[in-house]
Amino acid sequence: GGAARAADFNVYWGAGAKVDSVVDISNNVLVPFDTSMGGNWGILTTANASGANSFDGRADLTVTDIGCVEPLKSTLGGSRVRIPCDTLAAAPAYKLDSIATLGSIAFTSDSITYAQSTTLSPTAPQPGFLFYLPGHVFLMQMPALPTAGMVWTLRSYIGAISGGNGVGGNLGPYTFTPALRSFTAIGAQAQVTISSSIAAAAVATNDLSSVHTVPDPYYVQSKYEASTDQKVLKFVGLPQDCIIRIYSVSGVLVRVIEHHSGNYASTSLAQGSEHDWDLRNRNNQVVASGVYFWHVEAGDARKVGRFTLVNFAQ
Repeated sequence: GGAARAADFNVYWGAGAKVDSVVDISNNVLVPFDTSMGGNWGILTTANASGANSFDGRADLTVTDIGCVEPLKSTLGGSRVRIPCDTLAAAPAYKLDSIATLGSIAFTSDSITYAQSTTLSPTAPQPGFLFYLPGHVFLMQMPALPTAGMVWTLRSYIGAISGGNGVGGNLGPYTFTPALRSFTAIGAQAQVTISSSIAAAAVATNDLSSVHTVPDPYYVQSKYEASTDQKVLKFVGLPQDCIIRIYSVSGVLVRVIEHHSGNYASTSLAQGSEHDWDLRNRNNQVVASGVYFWHVEAGDARKVGRFTLVNFAQ
């Protein structure tokens, strides 16, 4: 929550130079207040920053005073080295406030080294205070405090500034190199809309309990035939994949039908798919009238049945 963010902020001032609220308008969230540094806002003034405890030891408020605010005060390593506090661990940390008061401030100078900049730089001609936003510090100079109803708009960036003419010499014009904007605003939400199309595949089943033939008996013709030249006897209630074998009453194999259905759906006859038989044998001849046996095989499942056929030779 304490990482710096690139965003626009609105600061709403109330009576008595008290900040009513701070809104991150880029992420549409309210920025909370806290006395320490993090994903919050706060104000540091000369009234709550004792010069005796700060790195520069002066009464003027400078940017190095932020080093005495937690968690920087207790941090070891890079941040502590660049923005040090006092050398006494027992010294109390500075606290951020929600009310601004004016006091003497001092800005760093390019004509001297950083270690000397806050100790030797002159006091600014006008007073001010330090305003902290998530990961960013602004040293404000002004002749009078903001009045009730006033709205400040502040913008923070993520990136690096190079160039300038200072202690290190003339490095050319100032250049800002932006970095990837981090999504660190407390309370911010990311909304993602995903569209998908799901097709439910038919569930293969080897249940053969509903398998039978229609019509039974078959007498001359059936209602499924579109013309007198067409013969149709249906096997219904079939699973999605199976093998149908048809035998004569004497055990002669008449026809083998491989059934593969991409549509395992309900019909008016039974639950399952169906397959039409044209009453022709393996030699493409119309079979004679009589009793026939059928055998359906689907995986490990088997079922045997029979039907009667009364047919006229074609």
